[in-house]
Amino acid sequence: MTGSGATGTGAGWIVPAAFAQRRIDRDGVAGRDWIAALPGVVADLLTRWALRVRPEAAPRYGDYALVLPVVRVTTGEPAVLKVGWQDGTSRAEAVGLVAWGGRGAVRLLEDDPDVDPKPAAGDPELGVPELLWNRAGELRSPEDALGLLDRLVRAGGLDPDRARAWALVRSVDYWLWGLEHGLTIDPAHCARLADCLT
Repeated sequence: MTGSGATGTGAGWIVPAAFAQRRIDRDGVAGRDWIAALPGVVADLLTRWALRVRPEAAPRYGDYALVLPVVRVTTGEPAVLKVGWQDGTSRAEAVGLVAWGGRGAVRLLEDDPDVDPKPAAGDPELGVPELLWNRAGELRSPEDALGLLDRLVRAGGLDPDRARAWALVRSVDYWLWGLEHGLTIDPAHCARLADCLT
C-alpha cells in the first residue's frame, strides 16, 4: 500500500483505496486476496487483449468492479476494461451485454469466463438489476431509481414492464439472500430499490 492507501501496479494505474477497502470490508480475507491479485489479473488481460491503460484517465469503480479506461493497441480504439468481483449479482452481466449488442449499453468486445464467469442466460431485461445495483448508492429518491430504470429501458430497447419486474424480483431475492448471509450494505440497497419499484 502506498501512503494514500492505494495499491500500486507499476503499470500507470493504481487500485483505488476506497474500492480496495470496500471489498475488504465486505468480504474479509477473500476480498483482501482478490484485491492483492487484481494487478496481476489486469496485467494478464491487458497483454492477452492487446490493451494499453490510458494514464490520463483515472480508474473508476462501483460496488463490484474496477473499470480502467484503455485503448486497443492494434486499432487505437478507446475502450474500458472491467474486472469484476465474482458473486451472484455479476453473473448475468456479459449475457445481457451480448444480448443488447451495443444498443443502449456498452458493446462487449471480449469476455473471460475464467476471470468473471457469466453462466446465466435469459431475457435481456434480466441484466437490468445489476445496472441498478451498481448505482444504488447514488439513487437518493424513487424518482432517481425510476429515472435510471427508464433510461436503461429506452437505451436498451427493453420491455419496461419486464425490466421493472425483473428488477423488483431480483432485488427482493438478493435482499433476502444478503440478509441470510450476513451482508450489511447490499440488503439495504436492495430494500431501498424494491421500495422505489413498488
